[in-house]
Amino acid sequence: MINYIIRRIGYGVLILIGVNLFTFLLFFTVNTPDDMARMNIGGKRVSQDAIDKWKVERGYDKPLFWNGKEEGARKLTDTIFVEHSARLFLFDFGASDSGRDIGYELKRRVGPSVALAVPTFVLGIFVVIVFSLLLVFFRNTFLEFWGVTLAVFLLSISSLFYIIVGQIFFSKLLQLVPISGFAGGTDLFVFLALPILVGIASRLGGEALFYRTMFLDEIGKDYVRTARSKGLSETVVLFRHVLRNALLPILTSTVAVLPLLFLGALIMESFFGIPGLGSYTIDAINAQDFAIVRSMVFVGSALYILGLILTGAGEKAFVAGADINELSQNVPEVARRWALAGQQVFDLIEHLGKPVIAAVNGFALGGGCELAMACTIRIASETAKFGQPEINLGLIPGLAGTQRLSRLVGKAKAMEIVLTGAPITAHEALTIGLVNRVVPASDLLREARALATELSAKPAVALRYAMEAIHQGLEISIRTSCCLSPTNQKQDTS
Repeated sequence: MINYIIRRIGYGVLILIGVNLFTFLLFFTVNTPDDMARMNIGGKRVSQDAIDKWKVERGYDKPLFWNGKEEGARKLTDTIFVEHSARLFLFDFGASDSGRDIGYELKRRVGPSVALAVPTFVLGIFVVIVFSLLLVFFRNTFLEFWGVTLAVFLLSISSLFYIIVGQIFFSKLLQLVPISGFAGGTDLFVFLALPILVGIASRLGGEALFYRTMFLDEIGKDYVRTARSKGLSETVVLFRHVLRNALLPILTSTVAVLPLLFLGALIMESFFGIPGLGSYTIDAINAQDFAIVRSMVFVGSALYILGLILTGAGEKAFVAGADINELSQNVPEVARRWALAGQQVFDLIEHLGKPVIAAVNGFALGGGCELAMACTIRIASETAKFGQPEINLGLIPGLAGTQRLSRLVGKAKAMEIVLTGAPITAHEALTIGLVNRVVPASDLLREARALATELSAKPAVALRYAMEAIHQGLEISIRTSCCLSPTNQKQDTS
């Protein structure tokens, strides 16, 4: 476990370095220091002397990466990159382009962001779980039908709609809360009540449908039947047993994004006038203060990596699919381009010419399941789960999952998996032919590496044409497919 944590931290540091370097290059490729000076000084006609003075005052008069005028180590350290980006790793944010201390502003604004984010997160999880359990409790009734309809309706609406309607209804018409602003002390709840309500409503639809699918999967397991046979009421079974066993994936998916909440909701804070980190970032973008924007990108990346380290225990998910909130906000044209791009990537994986082994550990849902099916061989741990839950969101698998699934498990079973949206266990996947092997979680990577070593010792040309012949054999006649591989292989080796 210690080695795993150290390895994850190492990966996180490398990712953070890459993000920092990419952000620096992006900013100084799009805008040179002279351009930044003109935008901050303002005016159409700015003298070169004013530009040079602005650059000297803020340290932008030096080379980006290499200062040939200095001696020794100062050739590297006396540069814009080291003074303005590298020191972010020491959480020394320096001054903004307008001359303000960024570190002081972050400390001052983190309080309002936390005051908004924590109640929204905690109350949101509570409301979503209760609503999802009620949908399961009243399953196969008109209450479930209208509950799912409400969830789909909420999922289909942009968060901007909730903000605007909330301000009109609760602030202008009912005059229950201020339309915007922020204050401490006893007035804190009055100013945050509406933003918290909007935050909960905007996430309720998508997450409720996702959690409902997990709870429905749990109630079909043996321990639930055992609890019912002992005379326990459905309420006790759901809220005491099913909820407890389903909390692991729920906490995994929520804790991963918890650190990002400290940055605040960008749009939410801007609309409601909350002086948090989110509005600080928006104001910096509007003012074109690139020093603040770079700092906020760094803080966001560091917090996100921290969340992945805390939740990425290696046994919880292979790929859990796309972000359902992001999918719900995609317009048709964007969704179509996204699907076509994903299909092309998965097709490249399937026809790579070399065996691709998927070591599936934890949840492989939606796009994760489609990714596994695009691989040549799938080895699953005993805790793995597969599924195509898109139907619960009013969607269908968009990365050729329907085609590959029917070829792997047959039309009848593919229909059941896609139309119900219910996940299946690793052993069920093995039985129907979705995976090749099921091994204990502790042996998963070792088994995958052993198989990769075995296949790498085989002739590469024979492997490539054998795989291609199998792929083409599913789409053409047996007689035609039998003539493909020997002919092509002979041409390739001549």
